[in-house]
Amino acid sequence: MCGIAGIINLNGEPASRDELERMNLALIHRGPDGDGIFCKGNVGLAHRRLAIIDPRAGIQPFYSEDRRLILSYNGEVYNYLELRQELGNDFRFWTQSDTEVVLRAYEKWGIDCLERFRGMFAFALYDENKNRVYLVRDRVGIKPLFYYSTPERMLFASEFLSVLRADGVRREIAAESLSGFFRYQYVPTPATIYKNLYKLEPGHYLEVDTRRNHVTKHRYWELPINILNRAEEDFLEEFNTLLDETIRMYVRSDVPFGAFLSGGVDSSLVSAVMAKHLDDPVRTFTIGFNEEKHSEIPFAAEASRVVGTNHYEKIVSPDLAEEVLSKLVVHFGEPFADSSAIPTYYVSREAASRVKMVLSGDGGDELFGGYNSYPITFQDFSNPNQQWYHALLNFAAQHGVFPALRRWAREKRTHLHQAKHDAQRQIFNDSSLRELLSEEIPVAPEVSFSVNILTQDVDPVSMFQAQDFKTYMVDDVLTKVDRMSMANSLEVRVPLLDHKIVELAFSLPLSLKLRQDDTARRIETKYLLKKSAARFYPESFLSRPKQGFGIPIVEWCLGPLRPLLESKIRNRSNPIFNWIKYSYVQNIGNRFFKGDHAWVTRLWFVLILSLWDEYVHRTH
Repeated sequence: MCGIAGIINLNGEPASRDELERMNLALIHRGPDGDGIFCKGNVGLAHRRLAIIDPRAGIQPFYSEDRRLILSYNGEVYNYLELRQELGNDFRFWTQSDTEVVLRAYEKWGIDCLERFRGMFAFALYDENKNRVYLVRDRVGIKPLFYYSTPERMLFASEFLSVLRADGVRREIAAESLSGFFRYQYVPTPATIYKNLYKLEPGHYLEVDTRRNHVTKHRYWELPINILNRAEEDFLEEFNTLLDETIRMYVRSDVPFGAFLSGGVDSSLVSAVMAKHLDDPVRTFTIGFNEEKHSEIPFAAEASRVVGTNHYEKIVSPDLAEEVLSKLVVHFGEPFADSSAIPTYYVSREAASRVKMVLSGDGGDELFGGYNSYPITFQDFSNPNQQWYHALLNFAAQHGVFPALRRWAREKRTHLHQAKHDAQRQIFNDSSLRELLSEEIPVAPEVSFSVNILTQDVDPVSMFQAQDFKTYMVDDVLTKVDRMSMANSLEVRVPLLDHKIVELAFSLPLSLKLRQDDTARRIETKYLLKKSAARFYPESFLSRPKQGFGIPIVEWCLGPLRPLLESKIRNRSNPIFNWIKYSYVQNIGNRFFKGDHAWVTRLWFVLILSLWDEYVHRTH
């Protein structure tokens, strides 16, 4: 895992090596093992290396033999050995790294090589013969790529602050992005908090013509929904085989590695399959709190005993939280209010003290139906009082005479449940945003998303899974894991988000994700995933209610964090009150401290915005 940065001067001016070095220095935590700079004409590429595969070679930027192709690459292509064998008749390889395989694959297949890669990556590839720079992000969005675009130049980097280190970057707040942050707790892709600074969308690449000053965005992968009618045992066998094959590739490493183990079904399954492919016990890491109702330590310990891992635990206290908050806002670079970033930082730090790479179970909820909003939709969708209406919509969606009627029926079926699902994802809705924001700040619309629907009969739960996969997972879950792990120079690999597993998951019928459990009087989630995990774990372990990865935020904000919180929200001269209303914040603050703890999340947003303004916006 690494960090990349670069400059493309579209006005033809030479790229500045000093500027590249400043940008690269901001990424040192992503790559403490080495650095490199390429600078020629109006193009410059920079690289920081965290050596995982072939630590002695694979130095970057990486050059072709004629030095006309230059690659600055962040990530891992896990099927690099298979691709290397396929390319063996055409090229002589000088290293054992996947970096060389990526460059050779481009030499062989051009930019279409992206279709052959299985992995997580963001890279810049300069083809001097074609006067092209390709800026690429992986299919799912596991690795980040930011870019700042004006008619004169294109700047890019793995992290926000690296771009801000470049010359002439204006820090002009994008008002709608501020609104988006308060709606979702993150700024939705492709926007950032600043104008002209963007996140490249997953499954896309930018093609930059370095001579004609032309930039084109291309999409090379789109999430497919293709619900198939197959037997449960066939799906289960295919998933088990694919997961084994995927994890076998994902444990390829030349450095020590382990796994995050929360005790949930996702990370427990990944750890168990991982153990199958290793001779030595897996090193597993978990985080917990003194407040037992928020701590998953007992469940992680149970999973560790079953699998036989070497297990490490760490307790996070509110003192540790206050210590790290200012550091976290700097690593995110823009307002990001998911409080579980704190334990993610500390579990990454604990793991990094012993290994350089871990596997995690991220993606299981989005792919297999694990979030609490899905049973709500499932229950409404299965309500006998509404089944006649859904049956009518289903018939129209599949057999309507006119295409417009089929489209209307599919959309209507989803919209019946949309508001309830969105309520699970939005912290501030339209009306509360208008109460909060200053008059000149517009209320941003809800985020939109697109999928490639390959089958007519798509249930609302699958559509909401796709929505979460394209939005919340990318901008919250994966952003949190990337920044917090990289802050500790730790690589995190996510096998459940291999695109082949993703495509299989979005072919599952609803019955293999959610089922009514009449005995327990509840809806069972992640049915197929739990069936797979039943190879290793007892039913009692797999059937317990889902526990989120959150912090004891109420207890902390009423306790050790209260002085910090009050110092920010009570200070009328705090610059954030140019954007949000002081009176509204006082109102929710008073209600919270008088015992209405439902307001704690909104106050946390205000705290994070204030810390971001202090440590990033007005400092870096």
